[in-house]
Amino acid sequence: MNLFVPVYVACGGDELDGIDYVLATKIFRKFESLNLAMLREELKELCTYMQKLFGRNTMKESIAYLERLQKLY
Repeated sequence: MNLFVPVYVACGGDELDGIDYVLATKIFRKFESLNLAMLREELKELCTYMQKLFGRNTMKESIAYLERLQKLY
C-alpha cells in the first residue's frame, strides 16, 4: 500500500480511492475463504465502521464488495 497509493495519487486519483481499491482487491477478497455465514453481522459492522471512519460517501468499492458478500451467504 505504501508504494501503490502514492502512485495512484500521482496519476490523478484521490488518496482514499487508492486505499479503497487496495482494500477491496487485496484484503477483502480473502474473506471469501472464510465461513461468511458466521460473519454476516461482523461484515455489517465493518461497513458501518468504515463509513464512520472515512465518511459516508467514501470507500464505495470496499463497502459494495462487503455488502455483496453479505447477500451471498
